[in-house]
Amino acid sequence: MKGSALTPEQLDMAILRSTLGSASHGIFTTDTELRVTNWNSWLEKHSGLSGKEVIGRSLFEVIPTLSERHLHRYFQDALKGESKIVSRALHGYLLPVPPELPGTDFTYMQQSARIAPLMLDDRIRGTITTVEDVTEREWQNTILRRDRERDELLSASLAHLLGTRDTSKLMPGIFSQISDHLRLDLYFEYRLSSDGQRLVLQSASGLTPEQQTDFEVMSPGEGLCGECARTLKPRFLTDLRTSDQPGRASLKSMGLNCVAAYPMAVGERRLGCLIFGSRERSSFSPEEKLFLQSICQYAALTADRLSQENKLEASEAQFRVMAETVPDIIFTATARGGFDFVNKHFCEYTGLTQQAASIFGWMKAIHPDDLKAVQDQWRETIQKGQLWRIEFRLRHKDGGFRWFVARARPIRNEANVVVKWFGAATDIDEVKQIQFALDEARSQLREHADILENQVEERTAKLRETIIQLESFSYTVAHDLRAPIRAIEGYAQALLEDYAPALDPEAASLLKKISRAGQRLDALTRDVLNYATISSEQIELKRVDVDEILKDVLVMNPALQPPRASISVVRPLHKMVAHPTLLSQTISNLLDNAVKFVAPHVTPNVEIRSELRSASKQAAINGASGHRVRLWIEDNGIGMDQESRTRVFGIFERAKGSGEYVGTGIGLAIVAKAVERMNGDYGVESSLGKGSRFWIELPSAE
Repeated sequence: MKGSALTPEQLDMAILRSTLGSASHGIFTTDTELRVTNWNSWLEKHSGLSGKEVIGRSLFEVIPTLSERHLHRYFQDALKGESKIVSRALHGYLLPVPPELPGTDFTYMQQSARIAPLMLDDRIRGTITTVEDVTEREWQNTILRRDRERDELLSASLAHLLGTRDTSKLMPGIFSQISDHLRLDLYFEYRLSSDGQRLVLQSASGLTPEQQTDFEVMSPGEGLCGECARTLKPRFLTDLRTSDQPGRASLKSMGLNCVAAYPMAVGERRLGCLIFGSRERSSFSPEEKLFLQSICQYAALTADRLSQENKLEASEAQFRVMAETVPDIIFTATARGGFDFVNKHFCEYTGLTQQAASIFGWMKAIHPDDLKAVQDQWRETIQKGQLWRIEFRLRHKDGGFRWFVARARPIRNEANVVVKWFGAATDIDEVKQIQFALDEARSQLREHADILENQVEERTAKLRETIIQLESFSYTVAHDLRAPIRAIEGYAQALLEDYAPALDPEAASLLKKISRAGQRLDALTRDVLNYATISSEQIELKRVDVDEILKDVLVMNPALQPPRASISVVRPLHKMVAHPTLLSQTISNLLDNAVKFVAPHVTPNVEIRSELRSASKQAAINGASGHRVRLWIEDNGIGMDQESRTRVFGIFERAKGSGEYVGTGIGLAIVAKAVERMNGDYGVESSLGKGSRFWIELPSAE
């Protein structure tokens, strides 16, 4: 009504609509059923969908890919009161709309979105989502990252060039580094012959031997490389597959789609030409062209430098020209070690003049903490005429210090006498900072490792002490309990034998239960004693005849003989490496189980056989090699379910449905412990009502 006051809820909605309309980024809201309730002008502009088209519709109809990209749960979480962020790094975008910034490699606008509950009157009324366009920022980051990668690659290439002494290995070492970055497939490196009449193939990659032969020699002006070397201007060919340019058939025949050719020159002096080719891409970006041009310039400078170094004794002037063209600090020294030349880079970096740096004046720019080491090592190098390499901090003219590595080598005459020293110093400050950080991390790691080792030693000692105490306790308890248990059983039996007529039926029944309980407790303590003994005693493994041990077990146990049971043996049984007593106890326990757990009125049928197997991966890891023997004991008993199979070898564990069968629950635990002590494996295959197939596996003795 006109003049009536707005409710708080209406006021909140009015403020929300006003905010939505004036926002410089996308904002939309939904109700609790995730139906769109507001869709601001920013979204209308970038999505092409008006508010009338989307309001009232399900958000998943408006943006059907949300479920495919697993973003639907973020809105469901918002309805539960949780705020979530859709980040560019993990998801790229929330709304699949084209980027506003043209010329990027992104198919969709890169976005940062916040999905939050829409609260009105302290209740969740739906969701509110803000969408910010971060495409330009991400694109700038991509450009910066690419620039950084190229700078690092350029530095690595320059380091390779500076460290190469063989001109034939300049480009092979660089191409392996830059080919992946620029998706290059091949290159040609031509050098101008000494008479300047031919371009000779110096090195190449990505060509067949036949192709290298075809392109081995050409004249300046011939083909793309000849044009480039003659004019000293870069040349580029793009979209070769669809191009009809004449004279390019040889390049197209190699499957190339774009080619870049650069002259190798120092000033106006022609050295040759470099050609790069790609089969995948159709062109090179301006930044990539500039990068390749820098590579060619460095390669040309390095080739020229090496040439100049070879002529050092003949032409000192040419050497000085070369020294001024490289970005490193270059110096020469007399036979006695006094500097007689430093290049402009040294002077520009330190602020010292060449005159001030001459003889030993250059040492004034060295960090005071490094000075003595540099002086001592340089003096020793001069005396011994050996190679010099040292790292030190050099002062910049602004007062700061950076790490450099300096190298120098002696130049000898025909009499093998040092007549000159030539050296260079390279800025390695960034590498050193990384090295310092790594050293600090290693130091912290060593400290942490020492602490952990001490803790492990302490806990291991305590664990050993605890194990010894537990084993001693188990043995003592099991051994000492048997005497009173046998006494209880004996007294109960004596009462039954001597006073049975005087006892009423209920008393006689109780005495029988006491006697049976005593017998079971005696068996239990005996099994515990056996288990403790197996766990602690020293054992020696040797070659064992399984067939002989099996015969002894069958003869000594009446329950395993006809007519109480039918035991069949598939011979021969392979010999094992085992402990005779432990193996005998293991087989006896498995056979006792096989004839015990059968259905009423069923005669136990048990089959025993063995097979040779290769050592398992885990056994190989544990040091086992060669073959293994697996001994199978298969019965027609009641079987067990999967849950029972996973725990039946544990101490005091029994299979489901075995409650009416007499037993202590330790027999199979003894089997497991005995097999483990003999470096073996064990297991069971079974299902309810279909019997069980127990197996043990030990190293073969054959």
